[in-house]
Amino acid sequence: MVAEWGYNLLEALQKYRYDADCETFLHILNGRMGEDFLRNQKDMISNFSSLLKDKYPSGSVPNKSVLVDFIKGFFSSKSDERMQEVVEALDEQCPAEGASIQFEDLWEDDRQGDQGPFAETVRDHDLAERQEYLEDIEEALTVQMRSHAAEEGIEPTGELSAELVAMVLPQMDGGLTSME
Repeated sequence: MVAEWGYNLLEALQKYRYDADCETFLHILNGRMGEDFLRNQKDMISNFSSLLKDKYPSGSVPNKSVLVDFIKGFFSSKSDERMQEVVEALDEQCPAEGASIQFEDLWEDDRQGDQGPFAETVRDHDLAERQEYLEDIEEALTVQMRSHAAEEGIEPTGELSAELVAMVLPQMDGGLTSME
C-alpha cells in the first residue's frame, strides 16, 4: 500500500510538473536539487517585495510600466525572451494599463494553492535557470576532465582533483572568484 502511494505521488508530480511547486518538489524528491532551492526562491521573492516596499510603502506601484521597469532591473540577467515571458505573464495577471498594482498580490496563492501567471513564470524561470547553470558546470567539468586525461595520456576516470575544479569554476562563472 505504501509503495502504491509513492508511485501515485510520483505519477501526479510528473502529470502536474507544469506547476512550479510540483516540478520543484519532484526535483527535490529525485535528489536533483536540495531543499535550499526553496529557501533561496523564497528569499528572492522576499527581496523583490522588500525593495518594492521600500520604494512604495503603500504596497501599491503607481502603474504597470513602473513595475515593468522595476522587474527589468531586478531580473537584469534574464534573457530578452524570458523577460518578455515575465512581462506577458504580468499582463495576463494585471491587464489594466494605468491602474495601480498591489505588488504583494503578484505572489499570492489562490484557494487551491496556485499562484498567478506572474509568480508561476518567475518561479519556472528560476528553476530552469538553476538547472541550466548546473548543466553548464557539469559540461565545463567534463571538458576539463577529458582535457586533463588527454594531456596525461590516460583514459578519463570521471574524477577531477579539487585544484582542477577550483580552476574551472571561476572560468565558467566570473562571480566565483575564489574557491574556499
